[in-house]
Amino acid sequence: NAWAVAFKGTTTVWRICNEFEEIGSDFENFPVFWAEDLKVETSGTSFIAKTTLDPEVVWPVKIKAPGKYLIRAALFGLASAYALGLDMDIAVEGCLRFSNTGNRQRIVQKDDLILIDDSYNSSPESNTAALDTLAMIAGSRRKIACISAMRELGQYAEDLHTNIGFKIADLGIDILYLVGEETKWIEAGVKQINPGLRIKTFPDSASIAEDIIDIIEPGDCILVKGSRSYAMEKISQKIETQEFKFE
Repeated sequence: NAWAVAFKGTTTVWRICNEFEEIGSDFENFPVFWAEDLKVETSGTSFIAKTTLDPEVVWPVKIKAPGKYLIRAALFGLASAYALGLDMDIAVEGCLRFSNTGNRQRIVQKDDLILIDDSYNSSPESNTAALDTLAMIAGSRRKIACISAMRELGQYAEDLHTNIGFKIADLGIDILYLVGEETKWIEAGVKQINPGLRIKTFPDSASIAEDIIDIIEPGDCILVKGSRSYAMEKISQKIETQEFKFE
């Protein structure tokens, strides 16, 4: 905030505000875009976009992919369109045409299960985003997260993995599957906040795929998230092809 206020006389400085943040008097007559009425469901993400530059106007935005992280990206796009003087209705329609590619938060619904296949890759930011999506989509469903270690984090690896553990504990995940040496720090972070959370650690994703089939129950919401080197897609493929016989 301090940086944005200091440079608010510069027209090139714009600001994106999250839905929990008060805009405040410091940003009066300052270009701020923000989102209200956020909804993240299996069918996609929706919100109302607003700006201080035109307070009477609202833009209902729909994105055909679930993910709270997509809201900020869409707001940046809308702010850019506004700054360039483009037709905002066309800009909003552009959000509707967005689609994820590959195994990036791909939603699969089968046998009263929801699978969030985000096995394409992993980083601290994308891991956090995937966990937020799991929590928002699952609602009251049982939440299962399959998480691999994150690679190439160097000296920050312990802190960043521990922070993911804190996030998992805060979101109330019910069952956590881990694979990879560095996930010991995720487990440590979880146990600091929720020592009773059920954690299962395996040497590889194929072992998780075999084990998870036996514990899945009707109504479960399952996240599969991991770095490419752990081949987490094996878990998603096993769940998708399994014929569950729930009583």
